[in-house]
Amino acid sequence: MTIDSVLGGLAGSNEAIGGIWILLLSWAALRTGELSKVLNYLGVVVGVAGIISIVPALDIFIYIFALGQIVWFIWLGIAMLRSGKSAA
Repeated sequence: MTIDSVLGGLAGSNEAIGGIWILLLSWAALRTGELSKVLNYLGVVVGVAGIISIVPALDIFIYIFALGQIVWFIWLGIAMLRSGKSAA
């Protein structure tokens, strides 16, 4: 029961909302050239996976979204920290 509660809190059922957010953010960064293209394309793939994950028959996309989101957030954090050092 504890594991189910933690999983529900972490995964929730809002993958589509997170997917839309990552997709739009990556798309905007891709158009402005603010972040690396590979990071932005990863964000597009992760965002689309999050949106597709709302289809119950395609639940494999939940895992793709979750793992991709972890990689995307770490990479985004590193990119933002590096850009902050050059601005200081």
